[in-house]
Amino acid sequence: MAQALPAYRKLLKRAREISLLSSTSDLLGWDEETYLPLKALDHRAEQMAYLGGRAHRLFTATQVGQWISECEQHGFAADSDEATNVREWRRSYDRKTKIPARLVEKFARTRSHAREAWGEARKQSKFKLFKPHFQKLLDLHLQFADLWGYTGSPYNAHLDEYEPGARADDMRSLFAQLRPEIVSILGPAVERSKATPRSILNGHYPVTAQQALNREVATAMGFDFNAGRIDTTTHPFCPARARMIAGSPRGTARKISPSRSTASCTRPATASTIRACPRSTTAPPSAAPSRWASTNPNRGCGKTMSVAVRLSGSTGIPSPANIFPS
Repeated sequence: MAQALPAYRKLLKRAREISLLSSTSDLLGWDEETYLPLKALDHRAEQMAYLGGRAHRLFTATQVGQWISECEQHGFAADSDEATNVREWRRSYDRKTKIPARLVEKFARTRSHAREAWGEARKQSKFKLFKPHFQKLLDLHLQFADLWGYTGSPYNAHLDEYEPGARADDMRSLFAQLRPEIVSILGPAVERSKATPRSILNGHYPVTAQQALNREVATAMGFDFNAGRIDTTTHPFCPARARMIAGSPRGTARKISPSRSTASCTRPATASTIRACPRSTTAPPSAAPSRWASTNPNRGCGKTMSVAVRLSGSTGIPSPANIFPS
């Protein structure tokens, strides 16, 4: 029985502690995107850096590697939750131990400041306000890739976090197959939409009415407003570990007065992030072969920065199956 193995019990306890730290970070991240006053940004960046660094150190401690090895030697049934947890812990441990905690902390600080710069740049439609922050994020991700090691594109090192074994060339091939199919659907859809009066999309829809509609739709989907909430933000998102914020899910909506709004309670994504980086939030695989190309300043500000500001996947710790007692 798994619970009888001391090493596995210790790993579960450590995983629960890390999950609590991670969900706390997610909650602070949600607050940062919704209500955080500008003057509180520096302190929030330090909070995020501390939590990220603390979680990283807890997971990469030498004894964690020893516990994983003991579990591997024990040999759980291949189709069991225990075997799955041990396999994922090992894969993540081998990756995380290549990254120093100080770099994890630096990334968290940089990301917090980049997010604020992105919001202001988006408001003014001036990419130059965000460009230096974007460059810092790209530089940090290149450092991560170098520390992990890779062949071909440095994007491969990041893609492996989300799709183990997948490579940028696989993504290019996949997109090449999808393109004609999507175009074949898009054309007729655009033609049919021409019959829809533009006034429907560009009409006057008060923000209060948008909020009421969002609430009605969320309620119909089963969202419990006694447990969670949906608030206004620049870019709609839901914390990646929203389900881990026990009993208190968070969602957001972007209100566009007076015409329309968008809401989200899924993993952060927009059309541009999906197109550029499927399931990953690192730089797109279409970048230069040796290093990611610098962002074209003439490109649409919103599309470019949707990719950049979500550079968040490099430092997370996996949430294993059944680590919290029911």
